[in-house]
Amino acid sequence: MKKICYLLAFAMTLLVLLPVSSAFAATVGQQLTSPEEGWKRYDDKDPAIVYTGSWTDQTISGAYKGALKATTYNVPAAIGSFASFEFVGTKIRLIGEYWTTTSTSIDVYIDDEFVQNISQRNGSVQTRQILNYEAIDLPNGKHSVKIINRTQLYLVIDAIDIDESGYLINPNIGISTNLTASGGNANVQLNWSVVSDATSYNIKRSATQNGPYTTIASNIESVNFIDTSVTNGNTYYYIVTAVNSNGEGGSSNEASATPKVGVTIPAAPLNLAASGGDTKVTLTWDAVVGATGYKVKRSTTPGGPYTTITSNVYGASFVDTSVVNGTTYYYIVTAINSAGESGNSNEASATPTAPTAPNTGRALLVIQLTNGVEKEFDLSMTEVNAFISWYEGKAAGTGTASFGIDKHDNNKGPFKSRKDYVIFDKIVSYEVNVYTPSVQ
Repeated sequence: MKKICYLLAFAMTLLVLLPVSSAFAATVGQQLTSPEEGWKRYDDKDPAIVYTGSWTDQTISGAYKGALKATTYNVPAAIGSFASFEFVGTKIRLIGEYWTTTSTSIDVYIDDEFVQNISQRNGSVQTRQILNYEAIDLPNGKHSVKIINRTQLYLVIDAIDIDESGYLINPNIGISTNLTASGGNANVQLNWSVVSDATSYNIKRSATQNGPYTTIASNIESVNFIDTSVTNGNTYYYIVTAVNSNGEGGSSNEASATPKVGVTIPAAPLNLAASGGDTKVTLTWDAVVGATGYKVKRSTTPGGPYTTITSNVYGASFVDTSVVNGTTYYYIVTAINSAGESGNSNEASATPTAPTAPNTGRALLVIQLTNGVEKEFDLSMTEVNAFISWYEGKAAGTGTASFGIDKHDNNKGPFKSRKDYVIFDKIVSYEVNVYTPSVQ
């Protein structure tokens, strides 16, 4: 009896000690209604999955989230229809179905290489959320997948499972560029360029070049980030991805840095100067020792509040072209490095203005109107410059709706003077033809 008890105890010990996760791993052909541990699932409607050819959306009980995607049934266009996507990770599963009308020939390509022909036909009982295909142990990184129907029967895409640390890449979201990394004392400062359609960014890090990467921060709304979860002397490798309501974009360039003792926040820039030009303002300042970049901030009122118009200036000058002639702008600049951001520089202001025509001589002012009429006036340059100032001011949002032009020698009739009033929003273009009057 004691021997039996010992044997039972030994058996129970083996059950506890032996790993059980592999025993319950799903295999191809089984139903899998939710992703297993270590996996995550993307629905067939995820924007990262691109469908080419003849496809239909089907709302069906038993499908993942109650719907699936299938090629159009029994039409020639179904042949060659395919689903494609890119993902970052090491493994992938196709979740489809088994049925008598599903395709018997489906080609799977990974990274443009044919890997297997599979079938979704099996038996007479329709079964949803079937694990139709699986690839594991792929190199950690970016992969492309294409699933092609070779028949007129249904190719069903219900969901895609990938490894939990990976993600599908939405091709319609921009890619972050110009990622830079600078090591400070127990921190790394990251900066990158704005992605126009991004609402936030994900920061990913690795201890080895080219990954694998782990997401260390999400929902970052600015284009800079300071990683303080680092150790001095270790080198870290980073990428950034853009995110919006449609998913996550591709990876930025990789940037690396090694945090170290001795880095301090830079001093504020000195001698900021601003100079206005035609629809531009040029800024210059003294370079700051220890700065890895600069932020330029702008306001339309003296003393602010200021809005950051760029965070990625790497020299001691910047040209702001997002300005309107006639408006005065006020600027400050801050220096940045991995330790943080400096205080504000002095404030500098400038008013961009359009170039003025020479004020000597005369000119033929030719104005093209929206109704096709062309008006021509022989004017002094003082009058031409007055017209140009009115037009530029009105374009900037100030001034009257019309401008009166003296007709001078064309004053016919018993009038003291005659003026031709042109309406701003009726002007298509104007031309100034300067000439020197001949001496009589």
